[in-house]
Amino acid sequence: MKKITIINKEFMQFLKNRDSAYVDYLTQLPNRRAMYDYYNKMKKDSYVSVFFIDIDNFKMFNDVYGHSVGDELLITLAQYFRQSFPTSGMFRIGGDEFVAITEGRKIEAEAIALATNLLEGIKNLKFREDVRSQLTLSVGIIANQNVSVNLDDILEKCDNAMYRAKQKGKNSCVVFNSLEEEMKKTSEIEEETEAAYSHNEFVPYFLPKIDIFSKTVYGAELLVRWVHWLDGVRTPDAFIPVFEKNGSVSKLDFYMFETACKMKEDWKNTPLEKIVLAVNFSPVSFYISDFKDRLVKIADRYAIPHEQLEIEVPGKTYTDCTDRVKDLLKSLKEAGFLVTLDNFGGTYSSLAAIKDLPIDTVKFERNFIRSTTSDKRGKKILRNLFTLCKDLKVDIMAIGVEEEEQLETLVSCGCYKAQGYYYLEPATEDEFIKYALSNSENYAKPVKFSFNNTLTSDDEKYTAEILNPTDDGRFEFAEGPKEGLGAIRFPGGHRNEDNILKIPNEVLRTESWTICFWMNAEAINRWTVILYIKYELGFVSFAPNSSDVNCCFRIRDSREESEWYDTKYDILPLNTWEHVTISYDSEKEETNLYLNGKKVAGLKKVPAQRFVYNFWLGGDPYQQSFRGRLSEFTIYPEEKTPEEIEKIYKSF
Repeated sequence: MKKITIINKEFMQFLKNRDSAYVDYLTQLPNRRAMYDYYNKMKKDSYVSVFFIDIDNFKMFNDVYGHSVGDELLITLAQYFRQSFPTSGMFRIGGDEFVAITEGRKIEAEAIALATNLLEGIKNLKFREDVRSQLTLSVGIIANQNVSVNLDDILEKCDNAMYRAKQKGKNSCVVFNSLEEEMKKTSEIEEETEAAYSHNEFVPYFLPKIDIFSKTVYGAELLVRWVHWLDGVRTPDAFIPVFEKNGSVSKLDFYMFETACKMKEDWKNTPLEKIVLAVNFSPVSFYISDFKDRLVKIADRYAIPHEQLEIEVPGKTYTDCTDRVKDLLKSLKEAGFLVTLDNFGGTYSSLAAIKDLPIDTVKFERNFIRSTTSDKRGKKILRNLFTLCKDLKVDIMAIGVEEEEQLETLVSCGCYKAQGYYYLEPATEDEFIKYALSNSENYAKPVKFSFNNTLTSDDEKYTAEILNPTDDGRFEFAEGPKEGLGAIRFPGGHRNEDNILKIPNEVLRTESWTICFWMNAEAINRWTVILYIKYELGFVSFAPNSSDVNCCFRIRDSREESEWYDTKYDILPLNTWEHVTISYDSEKEETNLYLNGKKVAGLKKVPAQRFVYNFWLGGDPYQQSFRGRLSEFTIYPEEKTPEEIEKIYKSF
């Protein structure tokens, strides 16, 4: 018979004398009552180290695999814990909570080594693999406590350390001594907070929001910093968790919102006047009953238009899409504020939030952007999510952009707004103003083809290509509508797609645009087009003579079987120079047609087209090619106002 060596004689004697009231019915370990009895019988001058062990996500095991599997797991773990702490008292004190009490002095490193071995050994636990592969523990430790200390006080410290282990990501251990230092720091922060407000130590740093094409600053997110008199600049992770825990974070939220309004007041009648300032609000703030009314009162006190203030909603607030959240965001929208869902694509993400909540913008989280822009599969996901948002009339923005390649991918997927260190790290007010003003005149430049004896654009970035040239006609450079202006003459063609000028797709990367040109038609061919842009799901085209009485800018959406969207006006005369401007706004879903600087027609509720496949001048796949002259063909990457278009025309 194998000899058994009893290592902890006192504990084994204690077990021998116990009765059923001291035994956990399932695991047969001593229970909570037994733990107190065991601890109280220890010598008061002795020392113990205590380990508080919690099974991570135990409820999930019960819900997914059933309570019988959960019970089997508890029994197996109880045996494993007893083997891992052979010289200790081992107790089950709750559903998935266990405590080990080890007698004698131990340095922290020894206690951590015991807990680390416990965590590592889980990988070899003899239990079904599908459960074991998901099993982790969180352990809170307190070392070298004199037994004269009340056990409840020890357990409370262990419990705090255990929850900090969970906050670290679970499957880890935390020693209370290190946590005690953190708690001391927390107490200091709480004591210094009121003085920080009175001394204006909470200051905003700015993270600009950038239009990718123009590189202009159209907005900024306010990030709070605590400029401490002794520590210097404290970042939010040093104090926001403290404020969230003690409930004072809402005061800081409203303080930052009022700070934004003060700055907007200071910026009136300056180039910064229309910059939208965004303020983050914690989940706690959204449960304040008069939340919207307080924002309105603050904004109105400084006479700030509500549409120049943006409320950023954190993921923890919108992930459940509760009726309360919906109603609150709806009231903010009705009050005129802009509403943005922050960090979509991270831990807290739900398509229901985009579908159900009244929002203006979705900000895609930095890690999500980084992971999806790095491979082909991710780019497809990104592109479809962007398209989904736009179809729902929700703007999109990428955050955490750090590299040029990311920008290129974002644009190719349909995102034109970004934020990140590629442009500017969080900056002080003076640094931000300097940056914003330096970019205020950096508007996106139009792409122009003057056709002055060349097929290359005026900026020399793009060159047009002749498709399907025929023997009976050839392109020629000619005189334009005014002295000094060039033009190109299209010879026309008897077949579809003959003698077409292909413009590089890259000239049209925005979904909203304005195209201006001078044209002079030499022949009437019904539905012959001078402009044809093929998109992923349709096309747009302009026909100077769509019928005997009309010219027409047409939008075709291939998702619809028979619907055509035609903006019509009188037929354009032959052998006459006409200045044509077409504006197309996919966000507003409208188009406008201008002749010689004046608006002559428009259409609303047109489909939004995205992702250019072909950009042709002088023809399309359906009709004979255009014969006539074209001059000063210009693409603007945004919708121009009627006043701007008239000014463009008069500039000639």
